Amino acid sequence: MEGEELGDYHPILAALAAQDHRNAEALARAGVDVRLLPTKPVYLHGKTICGQRSAFVGSENVSYSSIQENREMGLIVHGQPVNEIQQQFATDWSHSEPLSAWRPKRRGGW
Repeated sequence: MEGEELGDYHPILAALAAQDHRNAEALARAGVDVRLLPTKPVYLHGKTICGQRSAFVGSENVSYSSIQENREMGLIVHGQPVNEIQQQFATDWSHSEPLSAWRPKRRGGW
């Protein structure tokens, strides 16, 4: 859930950001390479799961409400679009920072 979905109500946004941070920390402790993209110049809300020949691209969060209660959209693509998704992911990954680089900013939020 992001700010554009809630508006400018800071107590809720701060609580959600804290939970997001705890979730990211738990993933990192489990060995996942958690990286974060700055929200500028581009805010990325889309999600993708990409294999060698097929990819899913959609708006869904991996949550009960997103999958069961919201109206979300996703596509499965094959062929050349998969290559383009892989290239964009590589570009985004190269511009991201490890979670550890964001930890000092925790008090002020991400």
